[in-house]
Amino acid sequence: MRTLTKWSVADYQHMRDLGILDLRRCELINGEIWDIAPEGEFHRFISDRGAEYLRRVLQDRAKVFEAHPTKISQYSRVIIRTMSSSSKSS
Repeated sequence: MRTLTKWSVADYQHMRDLGILDLRRCELINGEIWDIAPEGEFHRFISDRGAEYLRRVLQDRAKVFEAHPTKISQYSRVIIRTMSSSSKSS
């Protein structure tokens, strides 16, 4: 029988602080550390469109964070990546 260790956000952050995950692109989702694929052009396009849409719909009712870790629960910490307004090309 196989047992899976459920990692907390604190565990995950501690591993990040120690450099254990420095060479890995990963996220903590439901207590599991998942490897993630590098972002491509299509992902960047969709992320940018999503951020623009949320800003338009939410206006001043919420802050749309870009490329910052987001704690969803004790066992989930993901990075929502979108292109920042300041880095857009004209």
